[in-house]
Amino acid sequence: MTTERYRNGDADKARDIIILPVSLVLTTRNEANTVAEFLRSVGTQTVLPAEVVLCDGGSTDGTVDIARSTKIPGVDVVVIENPGSNIAAGRDRKSVG
Repeated sequence: MTTERYRNGDADKARDIIILPVSLVLTTRNEANTVAEFLRSVGTQTVLPAEVVLCDGGSTDGTVDIARSTKIPGVDVVVIENPGSNIAAGRDRKSVG
């Protein structure tokens, strides 16, 4: 477990967070309208996963690009694409990397 202090550009908004050695796995398909909000929400917590793994089941609406461009300080965001498949394929993914 790691405790870190992050500043979001404003000294008054600095906060202590705890990063746990766990992964948060999210499966998606065409979730462009919610994926950035979800990832930003993860970043607002005081206890964070070490990584967020997004397994995409063939999105055609930009979900993957949005997920890749959304940053969470202190957390790795890993995107796994399963083009031409469906959301179940993302859930069935056996290993990451």
